[in-house]
Amino acid sequence: MHYCLYGDELDKKQAAMLRVIDGLWETHEWVPISKIETRLPWNRLVIKNRIRDLEKTGMISWNLSKMNEPAVRMTETGRDTLVVWELRNKGIIDDIGHVIGEGKEAVVVLALKDEQERVIKFHRYYSAEFQRISRSMAFTALRLFRKRIGKTSRPIDIAKAKARIEFNALKTLWPKVNVPEPFAINRHAIVMEFIGDKTAAPLLSDTKPEKGLEDEILTQYERAVSLGIVHGELSQYNILMQDRPVIIDWPQSVPADYQGADSIKQADIARIESFFSSFSFS
Repeated sequence: MHYCLYGDELDKKQAAMLRVIDGLWETHEWVPISKIETRLPWNRLVIKNRIRDLEKTGMISWNLSKMNEPAVRMTETGRDTLVVWELRNKGIIDDIGHVIGEGKEAVVVLALKDEQERVIKFHRYYSAEFQRISRSMAFTALRLFRKRIGKTSRPIDIAKAKARIEFNALKTLWPKVNVPEPFAINRHAIVMEFIGDKTAAPLLSDTKPEKGLEDEILTQYERAVSLGIVHGELSQYNILMQDRPVIIDWPQSVPADYQGADSIKQADIARIESFFSSFSFS
């Protein structure tokens, strides 16, 4: 089953509607219909009818009670659908498939491009992550940029910030460090290399490690640090094992010269050493 049930049915006008609502989120939690009218060449009746069509597929929510006029906002389904529609239209993917990983922090979905497997990682807002994400240099830069352009009335989109932090880290590290190759970013989603052979590669936590693997992982990690990136949450649960260890999940990464980065680095290393300490190698 495909993850995004309505992506194939989205037309250009519906996509235009979603893009407008997404853009107006910067200044409106709920976007008034009058604001949408100023950005689309349709009358109010046509706009309302199109919004109702999107509501039926779960992409839009209405707010009729708390505003002076009807207002709407995009749902998680709408945000994901718009991303998939744009990725298809830009030729970054051809199709999407099933979910291969899902949690509070992200959903990872299989995708295809020229019959080659890729993945789309849809970042989610998860309140427990905020402290870790907010200390990153990318998040700080985004906050300062918003202040400079006068867009401080709405909170920062944490899911988009996470995607930008991770994408920047992957672009910096690949191919010098064993990380997935990043192909594209769109809003809160990253398209990257699929690690596996028909099925996703297992996590380090699900394998019996061989002698020398700990040194190999720590060598890759030190190489990332030398390139200016500290992972921030390295463990056996975000290392994939194929023909080599591949380090994934970089949204909480911080610059190596960030204040406190050294203690973060030492905690990363300690978690790996603790995992390998439970194994004996002859």
